[in-house]
Amino acid sequence: MTERELFPEEQLLRTIFSGVDKNGKEPSFETLWGQEKGRKILHENFGSFLAQLPHKECQVLRLYYGLFDGWKFTPEEIGEKLGLKVEKTNHILKKLMTTLKDPKTKSFLSQE
Repeated sequence: MTERELFPEEQLLRTIFSGVDKNGKEPSFETLWGQEKGRKILHENFGSFLAQLPHKECQVLRLYYGLFDGWKFTPEEIGEKLGLKVEKTNHILKKLMTTLKDPKTKSFLSQE
């Protein structure tokens, strides 16, 4: 049996929650996403997180991970769409991933 394809938001959240902190207190993606309540919390909190981002950063994240309509774009394509240099797009993506993997962000995303 093959696994179903993950939705773009699911893929991003799986990336964010890959691994467990040293204390073993951080919930895994599978634990959170495997429960209806956990999926709802992650989805709602992720929406709140996106709403707090500066507009340009939110657009870069949504385009790169296909959060608009499932179509993923390369940093080059994102740069062309948003009028950014590839280096700036890559810098924004790197900054966003650092922020998303930060324990405080993970805690925010998984809090009830």
